[in-house]
Amino acid sequence: YWADDFGNKVNRSRFELMKYAASVQDILVPMGMMRGEAAKLSKGIVELAIDVGSFSNVDAATVSRDFNSALVGNHETVRKYGIVISEARMKQVALDEGIIKAGETLTDQQKILARLALLQKDSTDAMGDAERTAQSYANVMQGLNAQASETAVIIGDFLLPVVKATAQVFTVLL
Repeated sequence: YWADDFGNKVNRSRFELMKYAASVQDILVPMGMMRGEAAKLSKGIVELAIDVGSFSNVDAATVSRDFNSALVGNHETVRKYGIVISEARMKQVALDEGIIKAGETLTDQQKILARLALLQKDSTDAMGDAERTAQSYANVMQGLNAQASETAVIIGDFLLPVVKATAQVFTVLL
C-alpha cells in the first residue's frame, strides 16, 4: 500500500498522505482526468510536496496546499520554493513534453499537466530529500507527530462505536 510504504520511508502519517492525495485528486478528476490517472498523479504530487517541504523545512500540509493552489493557477504560492510558473513556461513545457502541438492552445487539463511538469522540473534538488534526511532532527520530529496522529486515529476508530452507543442512550433519555 503506497501510503504505508512511503509514510514509513519518510516518517509521515499514512492518514495525512492519503488526505493530501485525496485533495489533489479532488482537483484533477473534475478537470476531466480519469480516476486511475488522477490517483497516480496525486501520489507523485504528494511525494514531491513532502520532499519540497523537507528540503525547505516547511510542514507538508502547507506545501501540499501551495501545490494544489499552483495546480489550479495560483502560481505565486510556489515561488517561495524556487518554482516559477508562468504562462510562457507552461506553453513551452507543454510543447517540450508533447502535451500540445505547435499552434495549439492549452486546455485546463493540459495546463495542469504543464504546471505539474514545472513543479517537478523546478524541484529536482528537493526530490528524494525526505527519505535521504529521514534521520534529521526535523524529520524525526515529523515522525513523532505522524505516530501521534496514527495513534489518535486508531484509538478514535476503536472508541467510535462506544461513543455512538453512548450518544444514542443519552438521546433516548433526553
